[in-house]
Amino acid sequence: MGGISSKIKNLISADITINGEKLEEATSFRYLEATISNDCSSIAEAGIRNAMKNAAMARLSRLWTSSSISFPPTTLS
Repeated sequence: MGGISSKIKNLISADITINGEKLEEATSFRYLEATISNDCSSIAEAGIRNAMKNAAMARLSRLWTSSSISFPPTTLS
């Protein structure tokens, strides 16, 4: 059962040259805010997005716990 995944792996392992220079093989790269990996998995992408989420939450946490910022009271109508 080959499927698309094995076809992609065959393309990745092919020796591709441009103007006589062999292209370097990459294990992953960023494209349109997504990480594309040579094993067609999304584990790296999930890790990257999780790290981005953690960084954003840490920045927001400082804002939420700041004593120098106050919000007007809300009323329910």
